[in-house]
Amino acid sequence: MFLQRKGRFTPPKSITWKDAVKIIESLGAVYVRQKGDHKHYKRKTRDGTYLITIPVDNDICGELLSNIIRQTGVTKKVFWGAYFGFVPDSVKQEIFDST
Repeated sequence: MFLQRKGRFTPPKSITWKDAVKIIESLGAVYVRQKGDHKHYKRKTRDGTYLITIPVDNDICGELLSNIIRQTGVTKKVFWGAYFGFVPDSVKQEIFDST
């Protein structure tokens, strides 16, 4: 799953599409539709609206994972923090303000 070094968590090389969905939903994304084998989510923030596409595949890794992180509109640190269950208060406030 993941490694812990010196009190910090090391993100995994790949995640499942179900994990990706859990992460972006914890960051405030809302399911919009599914077209073929891709799920589409929308995340509203003060900066604008982000459209996130998640392929329904076994593993998501490499450049595809980087693209999903970029599409969420948050930093890698915030994305992986959400993976490990730590969503910063600033992101929670952004979610509250956008609804």
